[in-house]
Amino acid sequence: MNLKRSLNTTALLAGALATLAMSAGALAAAQQPGAKPTADETRAIQIVTEFVTNLRKDANKALSLVDDNIVWRGDSREKDLSHGKDSVAKMVNMFANPDPKMAQMFSIKGIDILDSHAYGGTYNVLVINRRIDHGVFNGKERDELVGGFFRVNTKSGKIEEWLEAPLNITEPLPGGGPGGPGGPGGAPGGPGGFPAGGPPAGGPPPGGAPR
Repeated sequence: MNLKRSLNTTALLAGALATLAMSAGALAAAQQPGAKPTADETRAIQIVTEFVTNLRKDANKALSLVDDNIVWRGDSREKDLSHGKDSVAKMVNMFANPDPKMAQMFSIKGIDILDSHAYGGTYNVLVINRRIDHGVFNGKERDELVGGFFRVNTKSGKIEEWLEAPLNITEPLPGGGPGGPGGPGGAPGGPGGFPAGGPPAGGPPPGGAPR
């Protein structure tokens, strides 16, 4: 009886160790540079790409990929985060229906996604991408290198967190950010920076529409 119990215990331990070894091997493989994305990671990249490329082309489609309680920030130089789908909707709708006067100071003509990488588990996936936004900023045409961070729930297919960072701008956000001239996002100058008066209840937009 004791021998049988001992054999059963040994078998259980061996099975547990084998499971741990397989899990560790899978984790190590996932952490290897250039590892093939999982199905959830691939889906998350598709969701983010579809969101970004529809910012001007199809506002309704872009917003359909945003969680109702999203947390977001359009510029890393801003002090505060924005909350909720409604604040994103105001920004996206300004892309879809640009004001002609504002377009002379700020407009996005296109975007080139340079690369996208995803890291995640079964449904909570982080996506980081780099892109070049082509447009008019503070009345001057130029290209902006932008980095985006997205946390995607692949079960719901929604973006729950979204943070943007200009990668080739080092000066503080013109206007002082939230509370400064023009409200969140302040005066024009940074990528996505609006003229004084800025977008209602939201920071500067994160870049723009596809070419």
